[in-house]
Amino acid sequence: MIKNLLFALLAVFAINGLAQDKSKRPSPPAQVSATINNTTVTIDYSQPSLKGRYFGSNDFHPYGKLWRNGANEATWIQVSDEVTINGKTLPKGKYGFFVIPGKTEWTLIFNSVWDQWGSYNYDQGKDVLRVTATSNNIDSTFEKYTIQLASDGEASLSWGSFQVRFDIQ
Repeated sequence: MIKNLLFALLAVFAINGLAQDKSKRPSPPAQVSATINNTTVTIDYSQPSLKGRYFGSNDFHPYGKLWRNGANEATWIQVSDEVTINGKTLPKGKYGFFVIPGKTEWTLIFNSVWDQWGSYNYDQGKDVLRVTATSNNIDSTFEKYTIQLASDGEASLSWGSFQVRFDIQ
């Protein structure tokens, strides 16, 4: 009897897990991928909507504080071979991709722990690479947080009327 009950509970949890549709989240999942100099680069993240919020505000995300670079699970990046990001080497692998937003400059952080919820368990001691990138105002507006990646290695983080560009080679 206990064995049957345990089996039934496990089945319910398994079905519930399969039934979760991440695309129905308020911040849906997104993924970008490009082949840059024969290296596949993939970035997986969730897209929060702006909803009138902005970086630097205390009611959303103050400058200088670590951010998961999206919503829900931590954003991750996977590179099929060694690359340089803004001229600094990132070895082949899969990494948590965090940021520290600033008014004119952002810190991009590549951490060896990629599979985690948000940045709650972020450990700076597991950072593999940190680089800086400039934040600029742009003419267009992105309501949803958007990461773009082109085959020439140009990458960007865009939300509202700002954009952070960086180079992957």
